[in-house]
Amino acid sequence: MLTAAVATSDHYVCTAINRLSLLRNKKRSQVDILRRQIKELLEAGKVEQAQIKAEQVIREGNVADA
Repeated sequence: MLTAAVATSDHYVCTAINRLSLLRNKKRSQVDILRRQIKELLEAGKVEQAQIKAEQVIREGNVADA
């Protein structure tokens, strides 16, 4: 009985780790997209909009690191 509980527990832990990994990868992809957008905005001379995007990158980066 105890063995079945441990096996189920291990399964939940592995599933949670996989989900966290997917979420981290998604956030990193979003940050990469935002960085590209910032570059394009700066090249177009839209500094204020680039600053707003930069703040988003900082926030997303903090979430990805957590």
